[in-house]
Amino acid sequence: PLYLLEAGAYAKPDPIPDDNYVPSAQHGMSRDADGKVISVFGDASWNFTMYVGKGLTFHIEDFIRDAAPANYREKYLEEFKIIFFRIIFHARVRAMNSVAELYQILKRHTRFAIQTGLSIEESLKDRSTLDLIVNDPEVTKASIGRRLVDANTLFSSLHYLSVKLDNFKHYPSQNIFKYLDHLMKEYPYQPQQTPVIPTRILSRRIQTCFDYIKKFIECKHKFAKLYEFREVAFR
Repeated sequence: PLYLLEAGAYAKPDPIPDDNYVPSAQHGMSRDADGKVISVFGDASWNFTMYVGKGLTFHIEDFIRDAAPANYREKYLEEFKIIFFRIIFHARVRAMNSVAELYQILKRHTRFAIQTGLSIEESLKDRSTLDLIVNDPEVTKASIGRRLVDANTLFSSLHYLSVKLDNFKHYPSQNIFKYLDHLMKEYPYQPQQTPVIPTRILSRRIQTCFDYIKKFIECKHKFAKLYEFREVAFR
């Protein structure tokens, strides 16, 4: 992927010898600019902050521990990690922010799989996970449409991986795609545009704020004297 190709020579993760490679627990997932390993496959969290900036750490084991029953955690953790590993290194996403978006969608789908008692692999061939989206009484129709679009984004990425990788098993069936298409027509997503301040006007307003702050700093001693006078006068 582009975000890995653009990493410095020392910052790149461990190489993947072929498309069917299964990472060991010590496989280097990320490095800093000096080549020091920051995260390995077996870690509870994968740290990718060197690609995008502060905050991009995937806390996988914390999520599985909170979402899955104790006797099933190991199985869901194994599935989740290998799927997300394939997304990071083999999917057609162009930026780490897109990887982060897929991570959040995969987490939601995994919760649905856990609710239905299915493995992640099984859940991708069973419509019950999609039924959980549309039958949630606490979700608005607009939000249902958004979640179905998210599901389609994830499913399309997993289908791409199944075409690219011979032994990749975690992909949706054609029947699931057909059912999802039907639901997306029933719950169409209509994104609402939010007002955007033109860059020129926003820059001017920011500069105005800085100007007022500068004036306040220049006059702060006068405000201090005024406050001292008030304290004495009204004591």
